[in-house]
Amino acid sequence: MRAAATLAAIEELQPDLVIAACFPHIFPEAMLKIPKIGCLNIHPSLLPAYRGPQPLFWQLRAGEQNMGVTVHWMDAGVDTGDILGRATVDLSDGVNSIEIDKLVAQAGAKLIVSALSEDEWPRLLQGSAGASYQRAPTTADKVIPTSWSVRRTFNFLRGADAWAPFWIETEDAEQIEVREAVGYQTGLKLQRSVEQRGEEVWVQMKDGVLKVKV
Repeated sequence: MRAAATLAAIEELQPDLVIAACFPHIFPEAMLKIPKIGCLNIHPSLLPAYRGPQPLFWQLRAGEQNMGVTVHWMDAGVDTGDILGRATVDLSDGVNSIEIDKLVAQAGAKLIVSALSEDEWPRLLQGSAGASYQRAPTTADKVIPTSWSVRRTFNFLRGADAWAPFWIETEDAEQIEVREAVGYQTGLKLQRSVEQRGEEVWVQMKDGVLKVKV
C-alpha cells in the first residue's frame, strides 16, 4: 500500500525529471515510466566499476586513490543504465567519510547542473568492460591483514570510518580492534608486531608502521 501511495503521489506531480542520489532501492518499472524525461541517479563510482549498494567502501578497501562519480539514467538493473556524465574525485591522505561524501556530492551536483544547461543530454552505453558489482560489506570485509601497505590501510580506516569498527589481523592471527587511525610512517620497522606507544598502538604493516587508537 505504501509503495502504491508513493507512486500515486509522484504521478500526480507529473515531474519532467526525477533525480536520486545514492538511493538504496531499485525503482520499480512503474516509477521509471512516470517522468517525461526519465530518472537519473548520482552514483559514487566511475561506472560500470563498483556497481552496488556501498561503492565508496569497496573503492577505499581496494586502495583506489582516484575515485569518482557517475550520473546515469536509471533502468531496471542495478546501476546499469546509460551514462549521462562522469567525473573523477581526487582524495588526499587521511580524508574521512564525511569529507568524501561532500566531495562526491559536489562533483555529482556539478554534472547535473552542467547537463541542465544543455539542449541534448547524452546516453552513453556502459558496456561490460571493467564492470563489477559489490554486495554490502560484512564483518569479514572489515578485517585488514598486515600484508597491506601502511598507506592503503591508513586511508581505508580513515575514509571508511562510517563502517567502523575494523580489525587488523597480525601475523600471529591476533585481531586488534581499531577505533581510529591517527597516522602512519613508511619504512619504519618495529621490534614487535604491535607496540603500545602512550595513547597510541603502533602496528607493523608491510612497508611501515600504522598508528591507531584502540
